Parts: sequence; C-alpha cells; structure tokens
Amino acid sequence: MDSNIVIIFDSIPYFKDRFKDRGAKIYSTFRKLNFFDKVLLRLANYFKVGFLYKFLYDKWIEHLTDAKVFLVFATKNIHHLEYIRKHNPSARIILWYWNPVEACYDISKIDKTLCEKWSFDPQDCKNFGIQFNTTFYFNEIKAVAPKCEYDLFFLGLDKGRELKLKMIEEDFSRRGVRPYFYIVKPKDKDARSVTYVEYLSYLAKSKAVFDFVQEGQMGLTVRVMESLFLDKKLVTTNKDIRRYDFYRPDNIFILGEDNPEALLEFINSPYLEVDKEIVAKYDVANWIARFF
Repeated sequence: MDSNIVIIFDSIPYFKDRFKDRGAKIYSTFRKLNFFDKVLLRLANYFKVGFLYKFLYDKWIEHLTDAKVFLVFATKNIHHLEYIRKHNPSARIILWYWNPVEACYDISKIDKTLCEKWSFDPQDCKNFGIQFNTTFYFNEIKAVAPKCEYDLFFLGLDKGRELKLKMIEEDFSRRGVRPYFYIVKPKDKDARSVTYVEYLSYLAKSKAVFDFVQEGQMGLTVRVMESLFLDKKLVTTNKDIRRYDFYRPDNIFILGEDNPEALLEFINSPYLEVDKEIVAKYDVANWIARFF
C-alpha cells in the first residue's frame, strides 16, 4: 500500500493485521491505555482539553507531519481529526463511515474544511451529501471446515434486536432450517467476546450467513462481504442488495421478499460462483484505490 497513507482504525484486530500484511501503516486512535491513561482521557473528554490527547494517541502521531493522506474510520469523536488538521494543514483527511452515520459523531457538526466525508451507505450519502465507496474485504481470508454443522449462522451485537432475531431464528427452525444465532449483549458480564478467527471457524461450519441490517440501512455489511469472498449463501433483510453487481438469486435470499417456503431449498442448492473481477472490486486494495 502507498506509504503516504496512514489508516486510523479502532475495530476488528484481525482486519488490522490483514492491513499490515498488505504493508499499510495502520494504528488505533489511542495506544493501549493503562488506568491512569484512562483517567486522563476522561478528563480530556469532559473538560475538552485538546492538548491532553497527544499523550494518549497511538503511533500514527509519529507520521503527523509527513503523511499526505489520513484515512480515518469514523467513531463518536473527531478530536484526532482536528489534531491532524492543526499540525498538518495540507494533509488529505478522509473520514470513512463504515457504520450508519447516526451511530457515529454528528456529521452536521463537522466543519467542511476539516475533512472529506465518505460512507458505505448510499442512503446516508444522499441524505448528508457525502461521497460513496463500497464496503471492503480481504481476498486472502479463508474459512474452511470438514463439514457443515448448521445451515445458517449469525453472530452480532444485540443493538435492541434480540427479540426480532429470536423470532426469526424460531421461524427458520420451523421451516426445517438449522440456524445458529449467537447474540452478544455488551452489558452482560458473563458474555464472552468472540475473536474474528473464532467467528470464521463458526462461519466455516455453516452453509449460509444471516445478515440483519439496521432500519433504513442500505449499505453492505461485512457479512455480505464474507458471503461473497467465502462462497457462502446469504440470507439478508437488506432489500437494496438487488442493485449490486454480485447479486445472484441463487446465492442471495432476501427475507421479506423471496418465498419463505423456498428457504430450505435455497440453502441446500449449490452456490453459483461470482465472476472473479466482480469479487476483486471489493478487495481492500481496490477499495482504497477508489478514494483516489
């Protein structure tokens, strides 16, 4: 990857390692914080004392003045973007929303001179007048199991969806489908976090992956990318998925539109291979290239 690009990413550690394998300069917003660091961070957030952050930032700060592009995954804060702009006025700062805008920092409060704004969601792009780029994945990720143990797999945070998800899971079971839903409640002290490597091992044992999008979301989730790159069937609530170039009714079942009586037959039918050039479009290298 271009050595002039610095990526700031606070999500899946496994993805961060894949970025590094591609030669990317990628860092978290903050270095690993001890107890006193966390107290300092709370003080900085509460009193809005910007200079305190510099003592907590990860090693991207070492590239503060020499990097030409900062690709920043959106969170609920923009203090690091302001810090970059202050110390490197000529840098190109790309703020990338790979979650719905409403789940991140209020976009209406971000000065247009601070950064470029991009999103994975066409509807958010339309609503907020920002630029579009697709979701991405890594073509080197594999998930292989000796045999499938279930038909349909979902792992995700509750996000107020638990009741709906359980109702859907029960409906699948009544139709003869073998689902395995793993719903994580962040406030549950007994909940065990699952690494992405473990997640892939679960997914490898399933014939299909279930994709449950948030209300009003049109953008593609990582689960769609997993389906595409790992040759897994996809069952999704995203009705907008028909407009994408990889859509094949043999591979993608749209819940609420396709015939529910045909779900089991769909899952048990062969996966139809998608043209490699279409899949490659969503690889991380081409995703980054589209920003340029």
